[in-house]
Amino acid sequence: MMVLLVCGQFHAVGSGTDSAKTSERLKLRSLLEEKMQRSFDFPKTTHLALVDQYLHLTSTIMPALAQNTKSHWPVRNDHCFQRIVLDTICGGVWYDHIARPACRHLNAVQAAEAVQLCEQIIAEKTDLRVLNQQSLAWRKNSSKQNA
Repeated sequence: MMVLLVCGQFHAVGSGTDSAKTSERLKLRSLLEEKMQRSFDFPKTTHLALVDQYLHLTSTIMPALAQNTKSHWPVRNDHCFQRIVLDTICGGVWYDHIARPACRHLNAVQAAEAVQLCEQIIAEKTDLRVLNQQSLAWRKNSSKQNA
């Protein structure tokens, strides 16, 4: 059994019968959708807390979901989720817009946008496949320009 922390709550994933798993997934999806409706409803969240939340979502939650309930996602690794999210919020290759390492140089608006995008991806309100393809296209164009 795996326990995931999503939106400040712990959820068990991967135990029990198929119907129990389906029930847990539906409950998790419902919680995520509820959170999406209250997006940016953070109780005076600080800049650093937003960055921590972004890192937690992309390093722990999203890879775990990709391995368990979101097997249709095109990526599995934390750095891939981070690339896609950062490229999307920057509108291009992230390191052309944000100094490295990104987690130390995200401003509060970028961190909030990253968290919101992660939550939209998790709730499948934003298509991760499309975002991944756009990120890869930006990188292909960027490498051509630098050649």
